[in-house]
Amino acid sequence: ATENNLSGSSEWIENKREALKNEGYAYIDMSDLVSGDKLSIKSHPLLKSVIKDALRSVKQAGNDKSLYDLYKDQHHGSDDITNNMLEEKNYLPFINAINMPSMEVKFTGTKYPKGTCLDTFEFFENTKIDSDMTKHKQIVELLGLIVLNLAEAPLIPYSFPELSTSLDRFTKDLEKYTRHIIDSLESNKLPNIKFDSLHRALEMLRSAGLTYEEFVNSWRQYIAETEDLEPTLLSMKRWKWNDDLVSFNQRFLFKDSSPTRPGFLNMLIGLPFMAPNVEDDEWQWNSFPTIRDSLYTRDFGKVQSDINQVATLISMAAQRLFDPYG
Repeated sequence: ATENNLSGSSEWIENKREALKNEGYAYIDMSDLVSGDKLSIKSHPLLKSVIKDALRSVKQAGNDKSLYDLYKDQHHGSDDITNNMLEEKNYLPFINAINMPSMEVKFTGTKYPKGTCLDTFEFFENTKIDSDMTKHKQIVELLGLIVLNLAEAPLIPYSFPELSTSLDRFTKDLEKYTRHIIDSLESNKLPNIKFDSLHRALEMLRSAGLTYEEFVNSWRQYIAETEDLEPTLLSMKRWKWNDDLVSFNQRFLFKDSSPTRPGFLNMLIGLPFMAPNVEDDEWQWNSFPTIRDSLYTRDFGKVQSDINQVATLISMAAQRLFDPYG
């Protein structure tokens, strides 16, 4: 039911909301996986490292280079992965309703009649998009490695350094977007929006992320030195970390019982109302959606309130990571 306002994925989430909130930590969208030769990847910052690790492990067809090399070659030498997941796809309710870190990995390049009567395997064969199924083999291997890592890693392989770096970039973009909106006003009295609380909260989150990275490294070193023997107390600490990483994502959901936009509850990562449905490279649309919505409506009192509220949520989430055993 994707075409009917994403009702299929939305209702599936509603039916499993509690289980997903308590146990879910990643969603992979696999619609229209192959329609060309360009490797396109979009992802929540927490999942970027696990994607890059898998890219390095999958070889291109006909040479010894990896898909990581292909991705960099096709993106001007950069391995950056965008978070602008803007299209009307099943990942939207996972992001906006329950803040589950999501990703989309696919080959693009050819316009494909998705959702029409031409969306058939016969049409796919006739257009010779991937006649020898090489791209399909590569994408299945890549996604298989990602899924295995996410499912089997003793500690959820979230990357807090990637999250901190991305949030810093999103904040700079938000400040720039704020100046853009204010500069468009025809008034002698311009609002003074402050981002100090948000910057302080991001510093706390960066430090908290280092706490997690330190635990991961010390856990790995201990297991290596003891030939994979894990004492019960260390197991319990590891389990607690995993539980807190899952609950970390839930801390950024809008708590108001009557939100302005039902189903759009994510205050950290998610779509503002006026975001385009395709990436336009102008702004980091899929970030701080409530703040951007308030900027769009020129409600500057709410803008400052939303900034402070998001900063408080980040600080509280960071504090929990500082003290994961409490």
